[in-house]
Amino acid sequence: MYKKKFYCQDCGKQVSDYRTKHCSECHDKKYNNPMLGKKHSEETKQKMSEKMKGRILTKEWKNKISKTRIKLGLSRGINNPMFGKHHTKKSKRKNSLSQGGTGIPHERCNYPSKFYELRKSIRQRDNYTCQLCNKSGKDVHHMDYNIYHNESSNLITLCEKCNIHVNFNRDYWFAYFMYIMEK
Repeated sequence: MYKKKFYCQDCGKQVSDYRTKHCSECHDKKYNNPMLGKKHSEETKQKMSEKMKGRILTKEWKNKISKTRIKLGLSRGINNPMFGKHHTKKSKRKNSLSQGGTGIPHERCNYPSKFYELRKSIRQRDNYTCQLCNKSGKDVHHMDYNIYHNESSNLITLCEKCNIHVNFNRDYWFAYFMYIMEK
């Protein structure tokens, strides 16, 4: 059965009911606007611009603006204001303190500092390659799942996907890694 379609008189969008002449957006613009058909006087315009001068944006508005920029893709890649830059130790410490930390790097991590020293050498040893799927990998995994056992024989490089995967069924993966290391 052929069903007749009806369109908004202003924008041309399809409307669901023949009794409506406008879509909901055009209706709201046209009939709910208190300034419809009126213009601001020059005095009012000047007062409004003076009010906005020097106005400091609240955190809420800054967040809305940044979320909008992210949605539109304006802050990605080269357009990101931090592109190619790195935080200094001083700024990292300041950020940590502002978030309620003590300003010490890796303070909330359970891993001992020796692990962070060994990570780079383990990645280089494994040629930055996941030892399960042979794709590029940057995560360093403890084969016995003991984060305090930081010896190079217990650490292996994995990609992010495999690292998540091996954290389930740990007995199997522990045996599998021991078998690989024996070879």
